[in-house]
Amino acid sequence: MRYDGLDGRTRQTLLAFDPAPTQLTESSASYRLVLPPAASTCVFLAVACDQTTSQPASFYKGLLAANRGLKRSTAGVATITTSNDLFNEVLCRSMSDLYMLMTATPQGPYPYAGTPWYSTTFGRDGLITAMQMLWFRSAREPRRAQAPGAFPGHAERRGIRRAARKNPA
Repeated sequence: MRYDGLDGRTRQTLLAFDPAPTQLTESSASYRLVLPPAASTCVFLAVACDQTTSQPASFYKGLLAANRGLKRSTAGVATITTSNDLFNEVLCRSMSDLYMLMTATPQGPYPYAGTPWYSTTFGRDGLITAMQMLWFRSAREPRRAQAPGAFPGHAERRGIRRAARKNPA
């Protein structure tokens, strides 16, 4: 699927089916699957937007890469385990949500807001989240609560605040 945007950019969406559908038209993909009782099968659909390669990674390769990345980022992280299985699940889900917000920046990992649709930094909220996450990060990992200072506009705002303090109205 391809279209030209009003900004002059051509955008393209690639759909990759695994296995290939029995019937594929411009508006649908149909499968005819014959399964014995209690059997199952997997059908995967990969969607790639504006990708330069011709084929997106397979589901299993993507899953493996995501799992490896999660293991790398959680190595040496403190964990909490309680005697309450339900509370343990809540803690695990909360940590999973926090890791989803973490975005690699040139300054290091930083919790972005609005993921995945409006993924961007939010200075105050990101700093509060980063500071609240410091306790469980590895001692080997540098602390990154100062990351927003490297983002555009921060130095200008800081300069305006300093000028306002020097010259009160």
